[in-house]
Amino acid sequence: MIKFVTIFPLTLVVGALALVSCVATNAMAAPVASEYATIKLVDAYAGDTLVFLEKNPAKCDQGYWMRPTQAKFSANLALIEKAAHSNARVKIVANDAEMWPQMDVKRCRLQSIEMEDVAHVDPATEGPKAAESDDPVVVDPNVTQPAPPPSPTKDPRG
Repeated sequence: MIKFVTIFPLTLVVGALALVSCVATNAMAAPVASEYATIKLVDAYAGDTLVFLEKNPAKCDQGYWMRPTQAKFSANLALIEKAAHSNARVKIVANDAEMWPQMDVKRCRLQSIEMEDVAHVDPATEGPKAAESDDPVVVDPNVTQPAPPPSPTKDPRG
């Protein structure tokens, strides 16, 4: 009976430390956000969807994964497919504390995805730009302007 009393507090302390360690580890895991990049590949393996960008962050250098049981899976998958088909750039936020269990690689669990607005991308800077400009259009009088197309002619036969 005395040994049980001595061991029980020790077990309780060790159990409490393990619980605190797990909570602290999950609390310290910060989301990892990618830069805007195009999707290089979307694949399915063992029921999971795998996503690879042209530029993955170092903590998730083997891409991202998500599972159909995950919240917002359908919405994320629809956005991934739309971005992949339109070659749009996306930004992925992932959890680097939840690596893909199928392999021992840095493949993070995808939490959310955001697609860059394709209509407003400036190819020179590859970044968003304003949709319209208030600048007036200036025509240089010294530059020859293209001639207007010829008017349609009527057929002389009627």
